[in-house]
Amino acid sequence: MAVADYRVIRDGKFKIPSPLGGKKINFSVPRGFNSKGRGVLTWVINLANTDDYKFKIRINGKDIWNGRFNGGNWFAMQEVLSTSIMKTMDSTNNIEFWHLSGDGKVYISDVVLFCQVNV
Repeated sequence: MAVADYRVIRDGKFKIPSPLGGKKINFSVPRGFNSKGRGVLTWVINLANTDDYKFKIRINGKDIWNGRFNGGNWFAMQEVLSTSIMKTMDSTNNIEFWHLSGDGKVYISDVVLFCQVNV
């Protein structure tokens, strides 16, 4: 039987490096992780004076989300994804936040992966 679980990937705030830089964070999946299910990645984004600011999120080298922003604001985001891109409990996964183009500052916090685990 599969039930819902989660993994806090990053609780604190960090800035996506500029210009054209990235931030990589390693994480593991919960015990009993079901790689045949679906998951939800959530994060909070805080924009400061962005102008055509483009960035993407990758997990284990696979693009999962692309965004473009103008102005300033903060809000929560989420993306449904296939958990087949995740490595098993005994391996390290990584998530990357990449600044592609544009100006401004972008801060990310509260990155959480919700997934299914087998019990």
